[in-house]
Amino acid sequence: MKLQEVAGSAGISKGLLSRIENGRTVPSLPVLLALIQALKVPMDTFFEGIDVASPAPYVHRKAFEYAPSEGAAAGLHQHILSQNVLNVALEASILTLPPGSPREPATTEGYEFKYVLKGEVEYRLGDDTVLLQTGDSLFFNGQIPHAPVNRSTEPASLLVILLGG
Repeated sequence: MKLQEVAGSAGISKGLLSRIENGRTVPSLPVLLALIQALKVPMDTFFEGIDVASPAPYVHRKAFEYAPSEGAAAGLHQHILSQNVLNVALEASILTLPPGSPREPATTEGYEFKYVLKGEVEYRLGDDTVLLQTGDSLFFNGQIPHAPVNRSTEPASLLVILLGG
């Protein structure tokens, strides 16, 4: 089926369907049900294999896992992470950690995304420890006790994005 056919059958705009398809927006439940019906797929088949009982507590990606997008107009576009979170406050900052920068674990409301711009950081998340190196990222629920530690002899820089409700 073509995009326009599915959108028309579901009673939504072609633009909205495109944004849903590309992960730029999350459909409401009525829109999702209309799309499933427009695709003429049985409900149980559509949701088959989806495990909603135990989502991962965080997403850790190594630099080599990022997929470059072809055809970017202004150079290489490297996809890092897409998460749809609606009605949230956004705070972005650069965090520079000097060598030997231990701190006590803290918690925050909302979600946190960390991207290592330079250096190496050991990130404590609850009982887990994740080693982040230049180009790695980490996304997690801020209610998990967490703390970055720079055990190297060089400063580390991270892009920090906080998403709160």
